[in-house]
Amino acid sequence: MEDSSQTLIKSIIIDIQEETKAAHLFRKSKLPTLISEDVLPDGETKEAVVERFLTFLEENKETDIKLKEGKKDSYLYSSQYMSDSYADILVNTEEKDSAKMIADQIRRDSKLYPRATAKRLFKQSPFNLSDTELTATLTLMKEEREYSDIQYYTASNGEEYLYSQQSLTFDHAKYLTEWNEVGQALNP
Repeated sequence: MEDSSQTLIKSIIIDIQEETKAAHLFRKSKLPTLISEDVLPDGETKEAVVERFLTFLEENKETDIKLKEGKKDSYLYSSQYMSDSYADILVNTEEKDSAKMIADQIRRDSKLYPRATAKRLFKQSPFNLSDTELTATLTLMKEEREYSDIQYYTASNGEEYLYSQQSLTFDHAKYLTEWNEVGQALNP
């Protein structure tokens, strides 16, 4: 028979999984809200149960519950229902760090796929940046040294793309962008 601490930990895991299924992260600072006073083991505090849960996560790396550190909070999600890269996007969204979110996506796309990233992507979910926010963020990024690898290319049809020089050369980014925007449509 399980003890009440194990039952509470399983309950917390299920709550985080349910939140993740709905495409949301769970803030670590909100963990105590998952624990009802009437189910606490005798003499136990919510904080103690939270610490036990966090220790469980550290000791059980095979669990699907993952923890991402942000500047403002830490975030939990289930890797069974959300990819690490999508969780990264949501962390940056929660943290209101548009520049880091944009740069991370561009660098990931340039390195992993490799491809340049359409500027219009950042207006769509889960980024949801307005034209004003996107323009202001990209302007700020041009001035910041930590984003100096992020470069622009405008396709012959006028669509703007971004890429990271860490992974793509100008010529490669140009080729990929032109193929994506123009070449594919002309070569059915």
